[in-house]
Amino acid sequence: MESISLLLIEDNPADARWLQSQIHQEPSSGEFYITWVNLLQTGLQQLAAASYAAVLLNLDLPDSQGLDTLTQIRSRFPTCPIVVMAAESGGEIGAQVTQSGAQDILFKGKIDGSDIIHTVRQAIERKRFELDLERRAREMEALYETSLEINAQVSLAPLLQALVERAARLMGLPMGGLYLL
Repeated sequence: MESISLLLIEDNPADARWLQSQIHQEPSSGEFYITWVNLLQTGLQQLAAASYAAVLLNLDLPDSQGLDTLTQIRSRFPTCPIVVMAAESGGEIGAQVTQSGAQDILFKGKIDGSDIIHTVRQAIERKRFELDLERRAREMEALYETSLEINAQVSLAPLLQALVERAARLMGLPMGGLYLL
């Protein structure tokens, strides 16, 4: 079983201990490693310094409140899956959180360790799928643009130059070359 490293950003020590104990009580927890921090800025520093499979995030922290907390993490670490931990299930918080880029939301006090583990694993898979879908969309867009350029070119030299430039750009290379025999 793979080890899963989680970053828990939660300002309430009792909630953090409860969450950690819930996860570690589950026989299916495998190898979950949880790093706990109590401030958003500390969490951002942790994310910059180490690799985490996912973030468990409380939106109401001493140094950040509401959806801005989620937005700050998403803007700096767009490939990291985020599961929001909310105190209450009132209003449209679930829809707002997922529309803002979180993979899921859990409500404290209404979950147990198996719910947390299941949700985190699904969030990781959902994020992988989302990133793969974005990559494939970029590839299809590049293929479409290339086909338009091929159809627009009347001479071979500018066409080959455009194809090489596009291929280099897609592969993240500063330059490329094409040699014809």
